[in-house]
Amino acid sequence: MLAGQVRPRYDHLEPAPSYFDSYNFQHTYYQAVRDVLCAGLPDDPLARVFVRRSFEPEYVLSLEEKDRRYYLTYRVCRRSIWVGLAEKNRRPVPVHSSRVPLRQPVALGVAQAFNAAIRQSRYPAAGSQSGMDGTQYTFTAFQLGIGMRGGETWSPRPQTPMWALVELQKTLRLVALTPTNGLLQEKLLQQAQQLLPRLSK
Repeated sequence: MLAGQVRPRYDHLEPAPSYFDSYNFQHTYYQAVRDVLCAGLPDDPLARVFVRRSFEPEYVLSLEEKDRRYYLTYRVCRRSIWVGLAEKNRRPVPVHSSRVPLRQPVALGVAQAFNAAIRQSRYPAAGSQSGMDGTQYTFTAFQLGIGMRGGETWSPRPQTPMWALVELQKTLRLVALTPTNGLLQEKLLQQAQQLLPRLSK
């Protein structure tokens, strides 16, 4: 999330802003995030989440399929893109990148949960509770015949469906950080399976 930006709190994703309905400063920032974190990544991910934190560097987790194999790519900036945009002499933002294989049921389970949440994206009602700072999560996915779709949530309340979606993202990141821990993939699949009924209510 952009530092100081006010965002609503709700129990569903909000449609992600596009080029035409975002402020100029948002477009500049979002484009920079995409340029830095998505360089070389495919345009048709099974599932992808961008995490933008107020006081920490941005990162992305991307699920992809290639030759019927499934992979998780994790990329995290070494310093904040948002902070770098304010510098007079802008320097390239270094990125740490890793890629780990995922079992098919795990990858498809996560993608199914992401897509279910994105399908229910809607704008919040007027007067929704707001807050300052926090973490912004943008979930995206590619669907054949539809293309890329996405939705966002900001620091969701505990025990809500969006909180569970963010917890799923956290486990996904742990899988990327500790790829030899097979139990984490089992946990990831279980979380996705438990979340789906909550998203379909």
